[in-house]
Order: sequence, then C-alpha cells, then structure tokens
Amino acid sequence: MAKRFFWLKLKEDYFDSPRIKKLRKIAGGDTYTVIYLKMQLLSIKNQGVIEYEGIEPTFCEELALKLNEEPENVEVTLSYLASQGLIEESGSGAYLLPEALKGIGSENESAERVRAFRSKKALQCNEGVTASNALETKCNPPETSCNTDIDIDKDIDREIEKKKKADKPARAHFTKPTIEEVQAYCRERGNSVDANRFVDYYEANGWKVGKNPMKDWKAAIRTWEKNGYSTPQKAQSSVTGTLDFEAMEAYLHTGGHHG
Repeated sequence: MAKRFFWLKLKEDYFDSPRIKKLRKIAGGDTYTVIYLKMQLLSIKNQGVIEYEGIEPTFCEELALKLNEEPENVEVTLSYLASQGLIEESGSGAYLLPEALKGIGSENESAERVRAFRSKKALQCNEGVTASNALETKCNPPETSCNTDIDIDKDIDREIEKKKKADKPARAHFTKPTIEEVQAYCRERGNSVDANRFVDYYEANGWKVGKNPMKDWKAAIRTWEKNGYSTPQKAQSSVTGTLDFEAMEAYLHTGGHHG
C-alpha cells in the first residue's frame, strides 16, 4: 500500500488573524502559539482530531507528553483555544481542531513521484520520453493505483498549462497617436511625412494596415518615409481633391512604384 503524506496549509495572514494575535500577546504567548501549531500537525492524520488514549491521567498531561511541552503551558493553550472556539470536545475523548481540518491536504507516495517528475519535466522539457517510461515502471499494482496516478498526472498538466497562460505577457494595447506625437517623431527622423495627412488617413480607415489593426504607428511612419510618401499631392483624388484611400493603400503596398 502506497505511503500517504499529509501537510497543513496555513493562510498567508495566519499570524495576523485576531485570535492568533491575541494568543501571542498573552505572557508566554509565542510558546502557546507553537503548541497550537504542533497540535494541528498532530491532528492532520486523523482529520483534525486528537484522541485521548488514557496514557496519562488527563488529556492535558497526555498531550504535553506527545508534544514534548510543559503541562502548564499546554493547559493554558487548551483553555484559550476552548474560549475562542478553536477546539471542540466530542464527549468521547476526541478533540476536534476546526481550523486544522480546513487546512489539511494529502497525497500518496506515488502521486508525489508524479508531481516531482512533472516539475522536473517543466524545467527540462527537451529530455525526451525516457524519463516518462521509467516513471511508468514505478506504477505498481493494483491497477487502481495506476489510474489514480494518471488522474493526478492530468491535474498537474492542467496546473502547468494554467501557469504558462498566466505567465504569458499580455499583448500591448495600441494607442492612437496625436498629431503632435506624429510631428515630433517625424522631426526626430528628419523626414517630410505630413503628420496631418497621416493621422487623417488612418482615422478614416480605422487605424488599419491593410485589413489588420495597426500595432505600431511609428512603423507606419517609417513605411511612408521609405516609400517616399511625404506630400499631400500624392494621395489626393483627381476628382474630389480629398484623400484617395484606395490609391494610398496601393501606393504603400507597391513601395511607391506605379505600374
């Protein structure tokens, strides 16, 4: 039978909770806080329950023996926990720690192997399938144990995929430039692109390059500059005298050469 490991999950603000802060402020409070943590760890294999086995005359003395703590300190801790609803007696020699029950987690030994393997695989993704084959040989009967490993394997894969998506940088949002920004960039590059015409053109076509949304207006400026499109006359319609956008698109995409 696979060995099972248990752990106790504490919230990041555990020591900031009012009940823990109050416990620590009592004279000797740090000792009592450690005793409470040791009690929770003692209970995790039994679903948050500590049972009185009758080894010592009282539960308090027996608990002090198990925790290797002074009975007087354990007595103060138990008294405080009872007053705060952090320990409940069932009446049959069993004592429940509700907060410990909420934070208990566990996995079997085989699951831990899978988790460790997947963590290594995420860091060394080019090592091939040999390690995966080696892992399969460790998955011993009964068959249900292997199935459990497969389920856990899938869960870990999903967690890794979520982390990859979370770590993927968000695509930068395009912000339309002002005429002043375009003018400043054109001056910086020393070109003669007409900033007003540039902005008017892309305002009219919805700030698109071809059929795709624009990602970098400075790149568009450089394209105009490279193609020699710098004066209003090259983009005016012979009929209306206004910007001829179809002609402009054709001009930009052919590199400024007419057939």
